[in-house]
Amino acid sequence: MSNVTYLQVGLYHQDGHGRTKCKRRDSMRGFTVIELLIVGVILSIAALTAIPMMSSASSMQIRSAANLIMADLEYAKSMAITRGQNYSVVFDVGTDSYRIEDQDDNVIPPRKEGIRL
Repeated sequence: MSNVTYLQVGLYHQDGHGRTKCKRRDSMRGFTVIELLIVGVILSIAALTAIPMMSSASSMQIRSAANLIMADLEYAKSMAITRGQNYSVVFDVGTDSYRIEDQDDNVIPPRKEGIRL
């Protein structure tokens, strides 16, 4: 007969008397599937509430910029009517800004602090 040695792999170990015992569950390390699912659900809920807040802030900035441009266009129009001169709103793509000019190319100071587009 041959001498055979077995290697046990898994959750078993031998106690001091040569008997094989199963390790207790609390000595194992790691997370259960339930714990991972709960964390995943919590992260999903947090992401779903944060995304609309970020998109609403950017749309609010765009709306504010559009309102200011519209007000400056109306301002140039009213100055043209009251003074009987031509006024232009010049958009500068290189600096992402705009300005109001009269017919002699003089820059009209803004009524408020200008914006960057």
